[in-house]
Amino acid sequence: LVTVDLAAAGKGRAASRWRQVVVYVGRKFYRIPVVQLAKVLGRSESAISMMLARSWKQIDEWPETQQFLSALERHCAHQGKM
Repeated sequence: LVTVDLAAAGKGRAASRWRQVVVYVGRKFYRIPVVQLAKVLGRSESAISMMLARSWKQIDEWPETQQFLSALERHCAHQGKM
C-alpha cells in the first residue's frame, strides 16, 4: 500500500482500514484537524468524522494501528526526535 492508494477513490478493505488508522493516529496523537486529514486523504470532512465515530473504540486493537505506530516510532528514533 502506498500513499496514493490511501487517497484513491476505491473502497477496498485494506486501503480503507489504513485510511482509518491514519485518521485515528493523526487525530489522537498529533491533533491534526479533520479538514487537513480530509484534504490529504481526498475525502470529505464528514467522511473523516464518520470514520472516527465508527472505529474510535476498536481501532486501537487493529494490527494495522500497531504497525503504523511502530513505524512512526522507528522513524522518529531514526530522526533523533525521541
